[in-house]
Amino acid sequence: MTSSKIQKDIVSACAQEIVKAIIDDLDGDFFEILVDESKDISHHEQMTIALRYVNKKGKVNERVIAIVRVGDTSTKTLKETICSLLMRHSLSTSKIRGQGYDGASSMQGEMNGLKALILQETPSAYSTAKKYLLVDDFFAIISNVLNVVGASFKRRDQLRDHHAEILEQLLESVHVLDAIKCGGSNFNDRLQAGAFLSMINEFEFAFLLHLMLKILVMSNELSASLQRKEQDIVNAMIFLDITKKRLQLPSSVTYSHHLRVELFYAIIDLQLQELNNPFDVVSGNLLLGMASLNPINAFTNFDKKKIMIFVKHFPDEFGESKLQELSYQLDTFIIHMRRGDPIFSNLKGIGDLAEALVNANLVGTYSLMYLLVKLTLILPVATATVEKAFSSVKYIKNKLRSSIGDAFLSNCLVCYIEKDIFINISNDVIIDCFQNMKTRRYLV
Repeated sequence: MTSSKIQKDIVSACAQEIVKAIIDDLDGDFFEILVDESKDISHHEQMTIALRYVNKKGKVNERVIAIVRVGDTSTKTLKETICSLLMRHSLSTSKIRGQGYDGASSMQGEMNGLKALILQETPSAYSTAKKYLLVDDFFAIISNVLNVVGASFKRRDQLRDHHAEILEQLLESVHVLDAIKCGGSNFNDRLQAGAFLSMINEFEFAFLLHLMLKILVMSNELSASLQRKEQDIVNAMIFLDITKKRLQLPSSVTYSHHLRVELFYAIIDLQLQELNNPFDVVSGNLLLGMASLNPINAFTNFDKKKIMIFVKHFPDEFGESKLQELSYQLDTFIIHMRRGDPIFSNLKGIGDLAEALVNANLVGTYSLMYLLVKLTLILPVATATVEKAFSSVKYIKNKLRSSIGDAFLSNCLVCYIEKDIFINISNDVIIDCFQNMKTRRYLV
């Protein structure tokens, strides 16, 4: 057996044990699927799949379990691939209680999208979508400009995490465009540099560039909060509301025919429209119900009626008898929470509440309440985990290693991303997994 083959089998054993640890941590409970797809260095369509769940300690986790090459990005192929992967790990689609995708039509299509196909089988698998089309289109243009000046250190799928950095880089690249236009060795480069330079020098583009940078700075806290794996949707909505208020125009500003004011209003209005509806399926009832569970300031927002409306979106978990039981449980729960118990007095969010209930051994006492908290935490906030996974691919599959196999790529990626699990798996466990793959003949 070659050393290369042994090496790949060892990595495979490590990845298997990491995913096994993730599945054990999930413990057959409800989960959300996070999915994103992109092309690798070889232009192969790759789909990253992660799970979001609440473990037995009450902690929210988002874990990547695989990156899978797909022949095409049709909804049928994507769904079959996801279901096959879940089945391989003994996970049922009936346990899906959330779907997190990007804004692609193959994912989010209301009639034939992947979201819709899964909702047909699991009606409570609610989905969210981020809608930043204006920003994405604008930065697609900037990405093309940076490609011309040789500063394309960010791929298209990485732009969303580095918008401000790219804007600043663009401002520094204008003189490079001018140099290419005047003395570039390639005619097409000179032509394209001249076209981009003309566009950048136009008032509309320059104003939009500076305005977008200002907007990004103002919404930085929201962006940062959405990147956190443990973030829950209630806290995300708080940051969203703060950002919307910061973007509101002062009442003293009035409309004018002047291009600057009109453009300012157009951009702000579009940004606010996108921020007002970042979650396309999680309805008002769901959001109000989740906000009512926020433990901050002794459950100031607690509203039993809104919570009861919220749980009706999960009929499989809360039938008629369970609804009545939950109603009584909520009455006891809120009295208990407001007694001043130090365990529950300084909670910062629903995630803290889940962990506190576990630590206080109250999961059995408030079983339905804890289930409600878990379902709230599972609802998707953003797809940062799978988006960042593609940023990690370049460390494994690049121009020097472009022929790396799909299975080996997936195994390496899981080991690289989930390194905190990897370091806690004993060598003996990995050796046993390696030896059990097949009968081996060792070279001496």
